[in-house]
Amino acid sequence: VMMDGSLLQVGTPEAVYGDPQDIRVASFLGSPKINTIAAEVDAVGVVRIAGHDTGLRAAPRLGPVTLAVRAEDCRLDAREGLPAKVEHAEFLGDAVLVHLKLVDAGDAVIIRVSPTDRRPIGETVNLRPEPSRAFLFDVAGRRVASQPATQQAQVAHG
Repeated sequence: VMMDGSLLQVGTPEAVYGDPQDIRVASFLGSPKINTIAAEVDAVGVVRIAGHDTGLRAAPRLGPVTLAVRAEDCRLDAREGLPAKVEHAEFLGDAVLVHLKLVDAGDAVIIRVSPTDRRPIGETVNLRPEPSRAFLFDVAGRRVASQPATQQAQVAHG
């Protein structure tokens, strides 16, 4: 992938899509475009969006990061997650693209769900990015190592 005369990443389309090393690469591949959400990594490594634990862990540090997650890698959860309001839905036949606005953070997010998981416009739902499929990028747009909280616990106790 080249942009503005710079070589950003080399690999097959599938490899680059599944493992982007630069936020520009992540944003370039895929439809709909990857969701990017402002987040923070706290002093113990918990990745939070507007105070909500995302289920991701990174190297402990204070500071902003961008969490990027594809539409197909988010779920609606009845019990927990990031509160989001349904703003619009696009019926595609075998899937529905649900346009959401995060209640506490204000970021717009698009997720892909089955038609049976479609929610009415105006409803508040809980959004759960799949931690094992989410990516973190630093303020310069470079990929930051992360792992799901459950993996970190298994490694620490394992």
